Amino acid sequence: MGKRGRPPHPDILTPREWQVLDLLRQDLTNEQIAHRLDISPATAKYHVSEILSKLGVETREEAAAWQPEVVGVRSWQRANAWLQRRAWPLAGAAGALAALAARAAIRVGSRRREGASQLMTRRVPRRFRCLEEADRPGRRRPAG
Repeated sequence: MGKRGRPPHPDILTPREWQVLDLLRQDLTNEQIAHRLDISPATAKYHVSEILSKLGVETREEAAAWQPEVVGVRSWQRANAWLQRRAWPLAGAAGALAALAARAAIRVGSRRREGASQLMTRRVPRRFRCLEEADRPGRRRPAG
């Protein structure tokens, strides 16, 4: 059975909480926020409470003044992000190349088998037929 509810949001706040935070920065009350977003005052109060706990602040004013930290991105992180965005296309290309290589190997192998079967069915010259017949089981060798 699948997971219930919404998937977790990768950001510190959900998109709706960012909207509420913007309204907090305009110094609006819970009732005014509820009216602007067309939600109940209890829901607005819940969003404000969640924002305060997620940001680790105690007052609405501290939440309004809060700014996200700017984090420097290292080159390996950039390369990792690039690779993740292109992983599926690269995997698809690698799979296609593997399929082509397998097809070529099968084709070469079947040609080798064809060549071997042609060698086996080649007509034996007359002068060697007597040796061939003599080597068969149940046949007597001619005296000679």
